[in-house]
Amino acid sequence: MPETNLKRTYRGHLLRFVALNFFVCFALFSGEDMITAIQLRQFEGLITPKATLGLVLPLVTLILDGFVYADTKAILVYWRLRNPLPGSQAFTKHGPADPRVNMRTLEKTFGPFPEPANEANQLWYRLFKTVEDKPSVSQAHRMSLLTRDLTSISFVLALLGLILGAVLRVGMWPWLILVSVLTGQYLLLKNVAANNGRRFVATVLAEVTASTD
Repeated sequence: MPETNLKRTYRGHLLRFVALNFFVCFALFSGEDMITAIQLRQFEGLITPKATLGLVLPLVTLILDGFVYADTKAILVYWRLRNPLPGSQAFTKHGPADPRVNMRTLEKTFGPFPEPANEANQLWYRLFKTVEDKPSVSQAHRMSLLTRDLTSISFVLALLGLILGAVLRVGMWPWLILVSVLTGQYLLLKNVAANNGRRFVATVLAEVTASTD
């Protein structure tokens, strides 16, 4: 399934993720103003410029994510500036580490494997196109894209929240909580996305191995 079609299948997950962050940002950007308004039962006091920005920020982040290149998202997931896509390590790391993959069979059929990382990624991508319709590959691809996009969104959200929270002076404790929550969210999703990406790469090789045995 093409990547654009796969993205449509998980758009709802992205929107729910943004909605969850709406509440977090709203509460922390409101800070003491929200607590005071609730205590005084002056609920109109909840709608302040800071609170409004806290609501808008996750939506703006989702829009900005659409302008982030795939390679940049891979850098945010794998923390490698050069050849960040996981396919670049398909034959040196991810394939050999997966017991489902018979590297000897692959090398006999498609080898010798290219040493430059970009060429390795190109070979892996050609193999992927031959098995992309396999259910296991399609599911692994979907999870890889979903968690990669969630990681990208969470990074941009953490960065903007850190900057705007400091500029708007939301308060030391709300700012620290905001930074901690958003940074922790990014790091958690980064690890999940990296694992899913590696599994996607290995799943492609496993399916290719099965078809060539």
